[in-house]
Amino acid sequence: MGDKKALISRHIILPSNVSGCERMPCNGVVLIQGQSIAAVRLVTPEVTVSSKQTAELMAEYRNWNPEDYSDWFIGPGLVDCSVTVNPQWESLEVLSKTALAGGVTTLVVQSSLYSPAVLQPSTLYCDVGKVGLVVSAEDCHKDSTWPELAWKTYLFSPSAQVEGSRNNFEEILEVCGDTPLLVDPSLPSARMLFLASPYRLSTLEERVHGEAIRDDGLVAAALPDEISPLSSDSSGDESAHLTPVKTSSNVEKAMGGHHDPKPIQELSLVLPSIAPQHLRERKRSRTLMEGVLLQVKDSQSDITMLSAMEQSAYGRAGPTLYGCNSASTSTSENSCPPLEAGELNIGASSMFQDRMQRFRPATLVTAKSKEVQPNKEADYQLHLANCPEQWELNGVGFVLGLLAYFPQARVHFASLASATAISAVLRSDQRHQVSCETPAYCLSFCMEEVIAGDTRFKAFPAIRNKTNLNLLWDLLKLEAIDLVTSAHSSIPPELKLPTPRSFRKALSGLNSLGATLPAIWSRLRGPTARSMEHYAVRLFKWMAQSPAKLLGLQDKGQIVAGAQADLVVWAPYESFVFHSQSVFSQLNPFEGQSLYGRVCKVYVRGQLAYDEGRFSSYGKPLTGPSSL
Repeated sequence: MGDKKALISRHIILPSNVSGCERMPCNGVVLIQGQSIAAVRLVTPEVTVSSKQTAELMAEYRNWNPEDYSDWFIGPGLVDCSVTVNPQWESLEVLSKTALAGGVTTLVVQSSLYSPAVLQPSTLYCDVGKVGLVVSAEDCHKDSTWPELAWKTYLFSPSAQVEGSRNNFEEILEVCGDTPLLVDPSLPSARMLFLASPYRLSTLEERVHGEAIRDDGLVAAALPDEISPLSSDSSGDESAHLTPVKTSSNVEKAMGGHHDPKPIQELSLVLPSIAPQHLRERKRSRTLMEGVLLQVKDSQSDITMLSAMEQSAYGRAGPTLYGCNSASTSTSENSCPPLEAGELNIGASSMFQDRMQRFRPATLVTAKSKEVQPNKEADYQLHLANCPEQWELNGVGFVLGLLAYFPQARVHFASLASATAISAVLRSDQRHQVSCETPAYCLSFCMEEVIAGDTRFKAFPAIRNKTNLNLLWDLLKLEAIDLVTSAHSSIPPELKLPTPRSFRKALSGLNSLGATLPAIWSRLRGPTARSMEHYAVRLFKWMAQSPAKLLGLQDKGQIVAGAQADLVVWAPYESFVFHSQSVFSQLNPFEGQSLYGRVCKVYVRGQLAYDEGRFSSYGKPLTGPSSL
């Protein structure tokens, strides 16, 4: 009797493929025996579920140690597959405790990009799996003591310690087999990357105490890449056209074993040009998705970022002076006197030309002021301009082109922040071979909300503007985005908050673990929360069911008979002030925010691991895929 439990609720979130529960939470009882879900009994209410009916269920299942959660929601434990950790900065024990408080029962971690370390299991509060970093096919060998659940690769080197895999990506596709391959698609121009991250190849010591690198005032987004994967072709086709990549092995096979070794070429990803008739097209769109994709196209002509950059660059340039000698002449001497009536007739006399010869703009000078000039490196808009979304498109196009030659391969794009890149995935012929995720912070914050010097928000991928934020939400609701993760990265304050504040010098990565569920729900619920309960089903699909499926954990992420009893009990209509359990909680941008959706209790394999702020350790290392 001790290992049997019955959890009674009016709001049980079942998989979206369960008949009758595709859209709304259901009333019923979750029966737990040992570590697994024994059964789920649904109760069909007449109109509303009364307290009498709940009392009857409590009496009926009195031998199952019933718990009355009738006013709370019961969902599957979250599966977070995008967490980066350095055990020297934040231990797996603290990390798993932080995750558990946010409803995460399965955590999949990778080693830090800045100081890779061997991950060893310790005291765990939730189940923890491991992702292995791979650069070439030779790296795809699993650890015998703690096997990897997935491989992670970066097309371009994200730090001095981790190499890029662009030149080896085809070989990785050939050998990864059934192990999920998570790909960071950012593929910047090496020539321009220095503008965005001049300290990328510096040691951590040099970042903190090294000499500052001079800023030449250039912006990466304003300069063309060496190879542009986006064509200016405006054929008007609504879909993305993919020019397949000619890869080594496939070309060799096509040529009968003879291969002319040439570097891999990026594919040409052609997006439709912006045309005036888009307003008419949007009016006659037959689906919501078509309308959203038209908005994505329109966003490419948004000059908000350019205007902000011009304001930042020229806002301190000083007044325009007129004179015939030099800029050192006083303003009063060079001020243009008023025109006389006869001078307005430009073609009538040479007086106008003589006047323009004598009074013309002098050399542009900066206004002298005793005020301290703003720190450009603390300007988030400048930082974002140095991280153009074109780089995400480059990598997405490169991978999709290769997949045309590997029809059996499956790839997951980790952490896409660009709505344009996601729409390119959606339009491609390889959509059935790929999935993609968006970090919760990209769905919660935008460029306009980041104040100068707040380097907590320097993340990879970058938080983009308000237009992109709204488009990400539209794409998520229309199921163009498969997963939502925390994309958490453990970084200590001395490396995240440099003095003086500098987005170029701070390490990239955002502390967000534990806030994913309430942060996304707070955005979803809106002013009429109780009419949005259908989103609760989709919420757990994005954060539990889909990531578990990606990792081959068939017995996790859903409430069905035979699955592990990983459950989260939460109060979606309850407001609370979020506090992270992380040792670097001050770096979490959600810290101290008022959110909705308090996590009340969490079960890990049938054991109550989190109970209103009290923790118990029931986690264990995950060593491979699982089945029901």
